[in-house]
Formats: sequence, structure tokens, C-alpha cells
Amino acid sequence: MPSERALRMAAAASFENAAALFEEAGLLSEHTKFARAAALAVIAAEEFAKSVIYLVAALMSDQRGALPPRLDGHEMKHRAASAAEAAWSTNEEWWADHIQEVNARFQNWLAK
Repeated sequence: MPSERALRMAAAASFENAAALFEEAGLLSEHTKFARAAALAVIAAEEFAKSVIYLVAALMSDQRGALPPRLDGHEMKHRAASAAEAAWSTNEEWWADHIQEVNARFQNWLAK
């Protein structure tokens, strides 16, 4: 079973990778490469979902046993991505006002 520190590091790495992939998807879109941008955005969403799964596992030590040995399956990542999208869309105005604060707290937590 991975340690809390290992899970934090995995969450941070997945989050940073997701952010880079989203940025690259935006660049592709700006250059009218819409199909490739969409495909890369889906991969980015999965990577973001992976960061959420690792984050939850780091926070909930009693649930770590439910974490599969590898997160290479799509079902769990798609469920996490859907939940994150629902949370974002139902609270979009709040997120717009608080995203920098939330990001700073997340980065501080990961650094522990």
C-alpha cells in the first residue's frame, strides 16, 4: 500500500501533467486542430481524475486498500472526471472567484 507521501507526490505529478496537457490542447485548438485538441483534452481529463483519486487516497488512509495497484483502467478515471466536471459546472461562479486560493492551498498541502 502506498504511503501518504507517495500518494501526494503522485497526485502532484498527475495534476501537473494534466495542466500541461490541457495547455497543449488549447494550443492545438488555436491552430484549428480540433480533433487532436479534443483527444488531448480527454487524456488531460483522465490525468486530472487520476490526481483526484490519488488525492482522496492520501487523505483517507482507511480507503487506500480500495486503490487498484495501477490506475491504467479508464472506468475509475472517467467516474472521477465526471464527478469533477459536475462539481465545477454546478459551482462555476464560486470557482471563478476562488480558484487561485484553492490552487494555493492545494500546492501547500502537496508540499507537506
